[in-house]
Amino acid sequence: MLSLIKSKTIKLYQFISYQGLDDSDTNRDKDFTIMVNQYLFLLFVIFLFQGFVTYLLIGLEFDVFFLGITSLVIAVCSFFFKKFTKSKYFIFSVFIYLTLVVTYYASITGVESGCYIYYFSILTAIPIFFSVKKDTAFVVSIFLFVILCLYVSALNNFQLWGVEAQFSHQGLEHGFLIINLTCKLLLLGVNYFFLEEKRNDYYKALHRNILKREKIDHLNTEIKTLRELFNSEELSDDNFKDLLIAISLNDVVFLEKFQRIFPYFKKNLFDNTGVSLSASELTLCAIMKLGLTTKEISIHTNASLKAIEGRKYRLRKKLNIPSDIDFTLWFSSF
Repeated sequence: MLSLIKSKTIKLYQFISYQGLDDSDTNRDKDFTIMVNQYLFLLFVIFLFQGFVTYLLIGLEFDVFFLGITSLVIAVCSFFFKKFTKSKYFIFSVFIYLTLVVTYYASITGVESGCYIYYFSILTAIPIFFSVKKDTAFVVSIFLFVILCLYVSALNNFQLWGVEAQFSHQGLEHGFLIINLTCKLLLLGVNYFFLEEKRNDYYKALHRNILKREKIDHLNTEIKTLRELFNSEELSDDNFKDLLIAISLNDVVFLEKFQRIFPYFKKNLFDNTGVSLSASELTLCAIMKLGLTTKEISIHTNASLKAIEGRKYRLRKKLNIPSDIDFTLWFSSF
């Protein structure tokens, strides 16, 4: 039972994370797409949760309906408008929209509800999606807009539309405070997780050149493993070294060298699957044929582990390879 739940969880994670990935994108763009997919999904869950708890508290009113619509819009954008979610302008507009939503709810529910604390969740999310150095205009604009809305609301005692427009359900302020605090903590946890992921990716990029040297240290081990895998003398040490070097150059150079050593690989793969593959997909198949692990592929191709996992996931789906079949063993048969 636990293994089934784990398997389903992994498939859901892969489905959510790798939607909209394009092989023509740079590794940085692929990582950004994965991050946006995951963040939007968690944001959708949090909004849905808040809408449901609010419904239990006050019934089906406009505020509940609006939260539901907001959750639905986030889900639709996440799964059907991938090109927009990759745009920094789209992300910028989402920040502005969420700030206006917080301003509206903070004004109608009052300071007692604690709705204004969402301003700080928005501020902590800025460095997740934008680089202070490269996206200075976006960062400064969002920061100033959030601060402006916060102070304008505070100076008006969070009653921008007057006392008569305030929330009519008296006595429920404490309940709304608990809901907002809970969702705020959830958002802070999400923001902390993605900030830590971004920090880790940054340090991985700084040390990528050092990690590349590992391929030299492990070269003899890889050759030995490869010989055991193929049980053949057709691949010399020099040929294998040339292939490893070619991987880091480009697909055309690598595939040309690979084709000379394994002339029937592409034909056998097509005859077995009937699937036409792009150059980048065929390159990944060839690398898997060489028996490299995901980490080794990441080092040789100068791509992140998340990007490689995404490519392998989509390739497995395209070739219809069962999830319980080992990739390396499967490609070694061609």
